[in-house]
Amino acid sequence: PVGKPQLVELFGESHLVIATPARMGFQSQIDGGVSAFRLSTRTFVSRFLYSEAIAGGDILSVQIKSDTMGYVAVLDSGFTKTLQAFNPSTGEKISTLLTIPTSYDASLSSVLLASDQILYVGNTQFQQPGVTMFDTERGNRLLTPTPISVDLQPYDIIELK
Repeated sequence: PVGKPQLVELFGESHLVIATPARMGFQSQIDGGVSAFRLSTRTFVSRFLYSEAIAGGDILSVQIKSDTMGYVAVLDSGFTKTLQAFNPSTGEKISTLLTIPTSYDASLSSVLLASDQILYVGNTQFQQPGVTMFDTERGNRLLTPTPISVDLQPYDIIELK
């Protein structure tokens, strides 16, 4: 597993959801996905909520909003980074919200769905590090055309409650 596990209500039960990419980076293979661990039975759901085969690369970070909406940061074999929306119930890709081409010196370092239902995405571009925001209540509308500057590269985003 990579990234932080997320505790969510999914399919009417509490689950821990984690990205499980298996082989990634230079040795990348399409062999992982988004896994869910059902707390009541202490077992994993028998299928990936979203597979790397559908995502098209290594899934490095995941956030689940509901039974029908989730978000992943993906790194493909050409080192293009994408932020994708998917349906955890069906495992289908809904859309690509953000693409960072290989030519950019950036990565999607952290993804957080906060309690205000805004999706915060860390961008580590050396020249312009920052945070991109999406409104998940209004069709995943991009709120920040360029990343909001945070001066340093945002490697992790957390919400204080």
